[in-house]
Amino acid sequence: MKTLLSTLLLLASAQFACADNTTLVGAWLNTDSSSIGVTRLLIKQTGDTLFVSTYGKCMPIDCPWGETPLNITGPDTFQFGYVNSRGLSNFTVQRIADDKLELQLTKQLPGSTNSAPAQIIHMQKVPAGPNVYIRVN
Repeated sequence: MKTLLSTLLLLASAQFACADNTTLVGAWLNTDSSSIGVTRLLIKQTGDTLFVSTYGKCMPIDCPWGETPLNITGPDTFQFGYVNSRGLSNFTVQRIADDKLELQLTKQLPGSTNSAPAQIIHMQKVPAGPNVYIRVN
């Protein structure tokens, strides 16, 4: 029984590792152009690790939140998060199609144990090119 469980866990982790995550690499824009929160993601791959840079609405240009690893939690599900002076922002990502993502954002204020209701954000992959502006520090 223990060997069977170990084998099943190994197969499940191999399935996640073998899923084609290269389609995640690139620039993603929030489909709601009037959003006052997350406006874009930039996903890159270094070796076997995916990294996500998140950008939020600021004026006159979007503000970078930083870069963090994108953790694979299933064949089409991922997680990442940020901690800053405004608390914890945790993202659960579901790949809907090769060019569509759904993000569920939960926030927790500093010193609080309660999370705010989840915010759903839809992202569309955009082709790289001169019209896709990503601020790089």
